Amino acid sequence: MDTERLTAVMDSLMNQTVLGELLAPMARALAQVRGTDAVSRVLSMADFIGLGVLQGLRTRLS
Repeated sequence: MDTERLTAVMDSLMNQTVLGELLAPMARALAQVRGTDAVSRVLSMADFIGLGVLQGLRTRLS
């Protein structure tokens, strides 16, 4: 997996966007429950949620 590309895509989707602002409270809450210190995690909680929302939108719009 190309983590640099993933980081760039998620930054463009989540930083200073309506989607990012919409998902920020949920991402903060779930990050506290899930924890953020695991070494093996590739996606942050915000990225995980954001990709899930985008996938849901894509399936509903197709």
